[in-house]
Amino acid sequence: LDASKPRLGSKVEIFGLKRAPEFNGVQGVIAAPFSNGRHPVRIANRRRPINIKPINILLIGGFNKDPVFASGALLNSFVEVLTEECQKVKSQVDQSSAMITEKRFKEL
Repeated sequence: LDASKPRLGSKVEIFGLKRAPEFNGVQGVIAAPFSNGRHPVRIANRRRPINIKPINILLIGGFNKDPVFASGALLNSFVEVLTEECQKVKSQVDQSSAMITEKRFKEL
């Protein structure tokens, strides 16, 4: 494990963002595993983590060792992923149901 790379619980500072400069200089904590080329960073006063490229993260040292924070952040991330996946499945089911209904209607 490379100690110079952020990992779950790492304290970081965000910098160099052009599309969302309001987050530059904001500190947060890596809230979930690295995914899709970005680190999910939990910052104060935001319900969901923001996904930041590694080039825009400065490791400021230390880890949030509070097990309640770490487990809560991880749980929130899993809930968000599961919610998104459930929405995808629901959409597929709705499309399939519509196709079946249309086929049955044509058979009448």
